[in-house]
Amino acid sequence: MINARWEHIKIQLLETQSFSRRFVRNPIESMRSLPVLDWPVLLGLHSAIAASCGILGGLIERNWLGAIASLLVAPLAALILTFLFSGIFYYVIQFAFGKTPDFYRLVQNVVFAVIPSQVLGIISGLVPPIFLLGVAATLMLLYVGLVSNLGLEAKKLKNIFLSLFAVVAVYWVVQLVSMSSSSNRIRLKATPESLDILEKEMQSED
Repeated sequence: MINARWEHIKIQLLETQSFSRRFVRNPIESMRSLPVLDWPVLLGLHSAIAASCGILGGLIERNWLGAIASLLVAPLAALILTFLFSGIFYYVIQFAFGKTPDFYRLVQNVVFAVIPSQVLGIISGLVPPIFLLGVAATLMLLYVGLVSNLGLEAKKLKNIFLSLFAVVAVYWVVQLVSMSSSSNRIRLKATPESLDILEKEMQSED
């Protein structure tokens, strides 16, 4: 029984390895024929990719503590977000398309569609606009997967994803402007004049 189970896992791992090569060469076409993996293999693959990308991102940014923490934090965060987004899409599909999707197939499509975001996230700290590129790539792959594998109406799904990308882009710009404004305020407060005033105040207190 144990041997049979192990052989089954080995077959799935070999299938995953073969699919990975195809996915690198042509991710869009690969989304139309995803491998059917057991839950542990699918989620294990997802966690391994998240951990690897998190570690590489930490090393590139020279954040050694972050790289080490990614071993645990990145897979956990990836799993939580994947099930959260899959749950949201599950009800959106029911409401917007009048269909009840197979939850495994939905999670399966999300797991493979987010790979570009995970990979590009390695350098998103150094090149912030890469984040939006990753989101666009993920939505494009998810669009192909949901249309091909779940039979959703292409035009309606396209409009939903374009609206979703617009919301994410606006939010990202607002956050970027807010962070830039905060940095400018901090720099203004740290001018030589303000430091002189602070020094005089400290001397008067003495």
